[in-house]
Parts: sequence; C-alpha cells; structure tokens
Amino acid sequence: MYFRVTNLGFNFFITVLFTLLIAGSLVHSGMYFYYPSQFSWYTFLLVASFFICVSGIYLSATARKMDWRIPLPIVLFLMWGMYVFLHGLLLYQFNTKHIYLISVALFTFSVYILFKEYNYRINNLLWIICTAGLIESLICIAQFLGVTGSANSYFSVTGSLVNPNITAMFLVMCIPAALNKFFHIKNRIWYSVLLLAMLFSAILLLKCRTAYIGACLATFIPLNYRYNLTDRLINKSNRKAVVLMVIIASGILIPLAVNLYNSKKASADGRKLIWKLSLNMISEKPVTGYGYARFTHDYNIYQANYIQAGKASESQIENAGYVHMAYNEFLENTLEGGIPGLLIFSGLLLSFIFPLKKCSLLAKPSKASNTLAYNYKPYAHGAICAFAAMSIFNFTIKAVPVMCLFAIYLALFSSKQSYGQTVPKLNSIRTRNFNLLSGLVLSTLGLTILINQIIHTNAQIKNKKAAELIAAGSFVKGAKILTQINEVLNGSESYWVNCGNLAVATKQFSEAIFAFNQATKLTADPDLYYMLGKSYEKNGDLILAAQQYSTAKYIEPTRFKPRAALMNMHLRARNFESAIVFAKEIAQLKPKIKSEEVNRYKNRAVDVLKKLGVKNGRSKVSSEINFRPKNG
Repeated sequence: MYFRVTNLGFNFFITVLFTLLIAGSLVHSGMYFYYPSQFSWYTFLLVASFFICVSGIYLSATARKMDWRIPLPIVLFLMWGMYVFLHGLLLYQFNTKHIYLISVALFTFSVYILFKEYNYRINNLLWIICTAGLIESLICIAQFLGVTGSANSYFSVTGSLVNPNITAMFLVMCIPAALNKFFHIKNRIWYSVLLLAMLFSAILLLKCRTAYIGACLATFIPLNYRYNLTDRLINKSNRKAVVLMVIIASGILIPLAVNLYNSKKASADGRKLIWKLSLNMISEKPVTGYGYARFTHDYNIYQANYIQAGKASESQIENAGYVHMAYNEFLENTLEGGIPGLLIFSGLLLSFIFPLKKCSLLAKPSKASNTLAYNYKPYAHGAICAFAAMSIFNFTIKAVPVMCLFAIYLALFSSKQSYGQTVPKLNSIRTRNFNLLSGLVLSTLGLTILINQIIHTNAQIKNKKAAELIAAGSFVKGAKILTQINEVLNGSESYWVNCGNLAVATKQFSEAIFAFNQATKLTADPDLYYMLGKSYEKNGDLILAAQQYSTAKYIEPTRFKPRAALMNMHLRARNFESAIVFAKEIAQLKPKIKSEEVNRYKNRAVDVLKKLGVKNGRSKVSSEINFRPKNG
C-alpha cells in the first residue's frame, strides 16, 4: 500500500538526521570508547545505517514512478561497495572497514534517492554544514588564543577532533556551502563574509598543507563557474594579462611551496618513504592486494623488515615511524584492494573532472532546467574536486566527517540533471514494483548494518568499561565483561590489548602472550610488541622477548623504550657487551619530541656506560655494579 509523506514533517526529520550525522562525526571522545575517534566512527555508522533504512522505506512507500537512470558516479560508488564486500567475503576476513565502506556507498545512494525523488530543502542541509564549519572555526580560534585547550597535547590547535588534519579537511569541505550562501543569500551577506573569513583563518591555524590545496580548489571551481575564469584565461585578447598573472603567481606560489615543504620537511620526507614502500608492496600483490584495513599491520611490518635489512638510508630511518595510513588514498586503495579497487575508486573521482561543460552561473537557466541544480551543483563539484585533490596527499576516506560531506556532495551533484551535464545515465526502468523491491532491499541492508553496529557499539562501550576496571584493579569485574564481549570483539585489537593488560596485571604471562599475539595479527603498534616482549621476558623466554623488542624498535626507529628494554634485559642476563651496544644507541639517538621520559632513558644509558667503564669504545666491566633499573 502506497502513501504520500507530509512534506514539512519529513523535511524536519531528515534535517535532524543530517544534523546528528555531521555533528556526531565531529566528536572525538574517550569517555565511552577505548579510542576517542571511535565515537565519531560509530555515530556515523549508526545514523547512516538508520538513514539507509528510512530511504528504503520511503522508496518502497512512494506511489510515484521513478526515473531509474542512475548517474555514473552513483553506479561506481555502488560498484566499489560491492567490490569491497566480495573482496572481504572471498579473500580476507570481513572487518569494520568493510562495514564502513559498504555503509558509505549505501548511504550515498540513499541520499541520492531522497534528493532526486523527494523535494527536500537542500538549503537546510547547507546551513547545517555552514554552522558546523563556523563552530569548528570558533573552537580553533579559541584554542589558538589560549581560551581553551586542544584535543591533542602535541598540537596547540586541533578543533574538536584529536587530529588537526581531519578538522582542516572538514573545513575545506565547508567552503563550497559557505560560498553558496555568499552568492545566493544577499540579505545575510555579513554572515557569509564572516563565515568564510573564519573558515580560512581556522584552516591557516591548523597548518595542514593538504587543506591549503583543497581550499584553493574548493574556492576556485565555484568561482570559475560563476565568472568563467578559465575561458578568460585562454582568451587571446587577455594573453598579456595572463602572462603577467602567471609570472606574479609563480613568484608567490613557488617560494610559498618551498616554505611549506621546509616547514614540515620531516613529515614530507616520511611520506615519500611510505609511498616508496607502498609501491614495492603493491608490486608483490597487484591483483588482490593485502586486504581492506590491513595497511596498518602489513605496511609497518614491511617497513620494519626493510630497515632491519639495512636498505634504509639514515634520513629514511630518522623520518620513519609507526603509521596508520598511506597518506595517499589511491596508493592505499591499491595496496588493500588491488588494482581492481584502484580502478573503481579512481573512476569514481575522475568522473567528476569535467562534468558540467560550458555551464556558467552567469548564464540564465532555461525554463526546462532545474533551479536546484543551477544553485547547488557547481558548489558540490568544488567540494568533490577538493576531496579528490586532498586524497593524493592525505587520508580522506577514514576521516569520517570529511567522507561524510563527500558522500552528501556526491549525492547532491548526481541527484538533479542540469543543462549542459554530460554524466551518462543507466538502467531506464519505471515500475512501482521495482520501487517496492529496491526499497525492501535497501531497508533490509540498512537494518542489518544498524543491528550489527548497535551490537558492536554496545560491546565497545563495555570494552572501555573493562579497561577502566582493570586500571582500577577490579580484575574480576573486568574479566567478566571481557568474557561477555569475546564473540563480538574478537576481531578488535583494543579488546585483545585489554585481555593482555588483565593477564599481565594478574601475572598470567602465558595468557598475556596469547592476547598480545592476537592483537599483533590485527595491527603493528610498537607498544604491542613491547608488551609482548615484556610478557615473554617475564615468562622466561628471552630469545622471543628480544625478537619482539627488536620488532618494536624497527617499526619506530626513533623510539627509546624498546632499546631500553633490550639494554636492561641484557644487563640482567649479564650480557654486558650487548647491553653496551643498546646503551650507546640510546645515548646517541635523537628524539623526535623531547620529553622527561626521553631524558630518563638517556640518563639511564649514560649511567650504564659510566658504570661499565666505557671510554673511547672500550669497556671495563665491574662485578660490583648494580644494574637494576632505577625506574623499573
């Protein structure tokens, strides 16, 4: 039975969902989750899956015949989601990243359906994006002025998120919405000017070079549609002016680019190493890849082996470290999903390069054209191109608020045909039965994901509670919770870390070894290998302990803790020559960030060298020396 949805009520309901989605994705909180970023992750998945259900119900219930010629970007997005699903199902273990990517694909399709077939007030959505951008900008400025603290002790300005790069890229994605308000809301132009000023100021304060590139594109493309900038540049009558502009721009941009590179040279050189080793890994598994969500584990182990084999230069060793992503979505997608995954993802982004040929906002739209497309598409196009550019230099897919806005802009761009559009249309089917069937499939998929994520969210909240109980010494209560959530979270490294910490606290080192080994199958955090080494050492297996400490050392070569553990272990075993080697390494190692902990390690190493009588590379061992570490 079909029915019509009340416009006002449904518009309000969808607006509330968009508000929850965007606001929730901008919260990093360790109050309920083991990792602060999990709050953003699970909020997005819960709201997005509910949104998919709503879209499916609407699709099933609508009495209208729908145009099922789906734009190419939406088709490619759905193909990507299907490929990720089959890749995880057939080749590798299904994990949270598979769920995330599939959810994003279905969410994009759901938003597209609502924008295309339901007269949703898109202006409401743009106001939500602008307001979120304004609030984030105010937080950044307040942090810069010292009014409030940042969410990360390593950075003075981060916004509401732990990682300032995510905040900066999110603000870039807000620029097109703000430009839309600037050009189309004349009676509130002061708000638009203030908003744009705040956005650009916050982006500068966050010091994210990727965001600078994205901001240029997010601004230029809408302006190009409005003022035909590229046409004016290639006009022969303007050639002298263009040459002069190019000279001036080169004089500004080249020194600026060099300055930006030198300002974070270590970071840039570190990314060059990541890209080089990622290409090496891709050449070994070009077709299937290593599996989605496997980058963090497989890359760091590969890098550790590369350094241990002596293939890395001194500068590469200085800039190497434990990384979570490739800082290039094209490389990471190829490494994880193989060349087929790269082709689909690249095709998705490339389909937007020249989608609106000869479309100018100065020209008046024809009567047949859609005014929504006329008002919104160029701005959505700017956001999408900014996302594509930022994907070359940083992580955008796992940056939840950035990916959220990308999905929304993509759906908005694809939802309405505009004059001059060249995006092909596929699958022309017009039947109510097809609406009903498609809606049932979509709502079923959304409901399945929603139930799955409710279960996982509840388990992750319990996992955080267990961690707090273990830290407080309530081992029995902590163990009881961990037993309850084992079946749900046995693929989560934070769960196994909790189990390992509990086992260490209760001196069950064999159980700790098992738990930390399970965690190291999922990620390659050097702290895990350090804890695994400690557990082996406590269990009396010094050879395996040394192997784990060494792995931790090579994953992050500038880290002191694994070297200190190796030095102390050799001292206890009275293997003084090896202890001297590690003590020298600690004494000579340059820290990336100076801290009291680093000073303690260095002082301890110098003390050991003095007691062993090391001078000019020679040692004089005394049997009366006390080698017990001062700090455990």
